Amino acid sequence: MRPFLFLVLLTTVFNASAEELPATLTWADSATLSTPLSGIVSDVKVEVGDLVEKGQLLAALDSRPYKAGLKRAEAEQQRLKSCFEDAEREYQHAQELYDRTVLSQTDLQTAEVAFTTSKAEFHRAEADVNLAKLDLEYSQVYAPFAGQIVGRYIQSGEVVVNKLKVMPMLRLAKTGHVTASAQINISAATSLVLGVEVTVRTAGKTYPAIIQQLGYTGENAATGMEILLQAKLVDATFKELPGSFAIIILPEG
Repeated sequence: MRPFLFLVLLTTVFNASAEELPATLTWADSATLSTPLSGIVSDVKVEVGDLVEKGQLLAALDSRPYKAGLKRAEAEQQRLKSCFEDAEREYQHAQELYDRTVLSQTDLQTAEVAFTTSKAEFHRAEADVNLAKLDLEYSQVYAPFAGQIVGRYIQSGEVVVNKLKVMPMLRLAKTGHVTASAQINISAATSLVLGVEVTVRTAGKTYPAIIQQLGYTGENAATGMEILLQAKLVDATFKELPGSFAIIILPEG
């Protein structure tokens, strides 16, 4: 499949008659990773620059509190299960006695309420077990996609507090997904439309690009109105780091 580049032309103004635009490279697709939980970081398995696979374990909080919470929830579930089963038997027995006119309607209703209450408490305990399992799962941070670690903001032993605001732990970017950024004067962009092919050159190599967005960004006192172009580089062989210099070559004419 032919690699495509989706550019964001943002940062540098170029002469309207030029066919080449200076640009810089940034990550196109990245995600800041963390956990909704608070706790102590027990392990960080990656460094900046490491390549990781989807589903790979990247970092973990101390899991002991969450394992203990799960055991407590499971124990409570077992206790309430026994209470629920006892209440169910008592209610069935009360129905039999009521059918034989041995038990009053008031006593039957009392058994029914006890059964309904026990059933609700048991189902709530089941939900608590599921939530405890999720907490244990969320205590570990996995890679949502294959890529490269481009940011690490935690160390082992550090306390993570996520009660009011989630604390970033790692940043992961898709390898080979990069944007090039520059600005272009509106007079130089009159022949450009969505889907027009351009070229990006960096480190002596060229990559095809498809314009995906054209938008007015403002007016420069020296050059007049400026246009934003947006695209994205998708090439597994691309090795240049974000922040590197690049040239966007516009089509002739």
